[in-house]
Amino acid sequence: MANHKIKSRIKVRKGDYSRVLITETQPYELPLQISNDGFYEIVNKRSVSGFDPILGLLIDKIVFIDETKELFKETVRSAAVPFSYKINKGADDYRRLSLMHQRSQWRVARFYEEYADLILDYCAESPASIRAPSKIAGSFYVKKGAAAYFYDLKDSEKRQSSDDEHAAQRCSSFFSYRGVDRLYKFFLSREYLLLEKKFRVLRTLDVSKCFDSIYTHSISWAVKDKQISKENTARYAFGGNFDELMQGANHQETNGILIGPELSRIFAEVLLQKVDLLVIRELSQSSRFGGQGLAYGKDYIFKRYVDDIFVFANTQDVAKFVCDVVSEKLLGFNLHVNKHKSLVFERPFVTTKSKVINSAKRLSDRFFEKLCRIDDENLVPVKIYNTWAVSRDFIEQVKGLCAENQISYDEVSGFLTAYLTERVKRTVLSEPSELPGNEAEYCDFLSVMMEVMVFLYQVAPSVSSSYKLSTSMILIIRFSKNKLPDCYGFMSQKIFELMHEALESLSAKDAPGVKRFLHLEAVNLLLASRELPPPYEVSSEVLKDIFNIDTGMSYFDIVSFLFYARDDRKYKLLRNQVIKYTNDYLSEQKDACTDSEISHLLFDMLCCPYVSVALRAKWLRRFCKSTDVGRQSVVDSEKSINYVDAHGLYFHCNWSELNLLLSLEKKELKRVY
Repeated sequence: MANHKIKSRIKVRKGDYSRVLITETQPYELPLQISNDGFYEIVNKRSVSGFDPILGLLIDKIVFIDETKELFKETVRSAAVPFSYKINKGADDYRRLSLMHQRSQWRVARFYEEYADLILDYCAESPASIRAPSKIAGSFYVKKGAAAYFYDLKDSEKRQSSDDEHAAQRCSSFFSYRGVDRLYKFFLSREYLLLEKKFRVLRTLDVSKCFDSIYTHSISWAVKDKQISKENTARYAFGGNFDELMQGANHQETNGILIGPELSRIFAEVLLQKVDLLVIRELSQSSRFGGQGLAYGKDYIFKRYVDDIFVFANTQDVAKFVCDVVSEKLLGFNLHVNKHKSLVFERPFVTTKSKVINSAKRLSDRFFEKLCRIDDENLVPVKIYNTWAVSRDFIEQVKGLCAENQISYDEVSGFLTAYLTERVKRTVLSEPSELPGNEAEYCDFLSVMMEVMVFLYQVAPSVSSSYKLSTSMILIIRFSKNKLPDCYGFMSQKIFELMHEALESLSAKDAPGVKRFLHLEAVNLLLASRELPPPYEVSSEVLKDIFNIDTGMSYFDIVSFLFYARDDRKYKLLRNQVIKYTNDYLSEQKDACTDSEISHLLFDMLCCPYVSVALRAKWLRRFCKSTDVGRQSVVDSEKSINYVDAHGLYFHCNWSELNLLLSLEKKELKRVY
């Protein structure tokens, strides 16, 4: 059996609440090299004997608080300001995401330590939820076939952390979840078919701008009906502390919660489970239909996936009444249904989306039947006589599918890119028996894969597709280098040309005038291209455009540019310009104790090996003074920076991370639901 089918179980320590920092506090949509892995390690190491004292004091001032004070409460003056940024959402819209200050993130870890069991209790109440935390995760699985590519491939990637830290950094979630991890899986499930057999009508509801509309105080309303006494202090304090935690992370804002962190989805889940229960109770007491009330599971059922609601009933009247009650109960929590997104179906329950995806899957299956044969469960490419003709034929079929159903590429490109990426993985992670005599077939097959995926990416770019395409790109480059030496040069040139073409196309779709816009689709593709050998590097002009170097850089722009440019002489002038901009920016009167962008930029730049020790030590002295750590000498501050370099410390940007597949594999496990 091919080893890509074999999975390995890796255990994590349930009592390690610091791993909350890795999985629960950052948005999914981040540049490839950004994570909280280094922050997690530093939190665990800062109290260890030998940790640099100056750096330790600065971290204490910025991240940790006096625990004699109220743990989850901030004052207006000390409340953290999250770093908010925007990414593309479809062709003409943007999504605003927020990166919490590290102090807020640490508070989240402490909150989980205090209330994890209660979170699970409050998320176990509704029979309607099909995506909710069910227990603290104690293990996760990785495919053994991926190990050679995803883990410990190079000596430079072997960290000094313990086995527990290695495991925690690979884990994708603090909790295990019941239900489905993707909405489309619900529509493919046996449960959905049983619901269709039982009920004739399906209505869909969507909560409009759910996270933006949530009032943080409403969490207390959601949990107050519990039989809570003051003697049961944990339950009594849960709602108020959760409220204060969310406010403190968002500059004491009570209207709306941060979009991006898993924490926010859990906050919403607790709230929406309360709405579910109120709906079920109201319907059971209704006299609208014969005075008996409507029984959940008998007269109707509704299922909720975060803020998407699906109502099943046997008559339109009952279905509409259930929807009306849902809308009413949501309104009690300042939440509204988006009527423009509500749909009504009678059996068969077939949406345009599901129809198109099924057609796209059949189209893709036929495509691969022509390109590959199965050898002991491995995908083995067959001879392709004209790679461009094969690519063009598939693309034309996708065009026809979209035209026939009057939909845009956006409706199918994500599915197709994911499908193609899985086939690339399956091909390169297997161990084909006849590879030595079959190099040309592999080269042509992988060339077709890249041609098609880049086309789909250009016509419908998305952040999730950028992770898929980056994964395929790196795997193909690495596979060519290790297994197809005669094809390596051709494949590198092919990928570079396609990538460069995609970057130019993405630049043309820029967002002028949109503040704090992060061109994440382009950034991720660019960072992944660093896997290519040295001749294949983009021009300084491309970098200036993608990273907003002449128009005002953000934290992500600065660290992503430096990660790409490294110490390459080709980018010396541009690198000096970016470092000067960073120095000027950090020289302004900014408060690292409350400003998330400043604290993230400061900590990452203190660890950046492409900035001189002297300049980094200057930044360290400046912020030690402004945070009341105290004045530091030049000698002592430079000693601290040398300590950082000697121990390979980093906070969020892993400057020495050469295997971005590690980050991509975690992204795969942690996709937004």
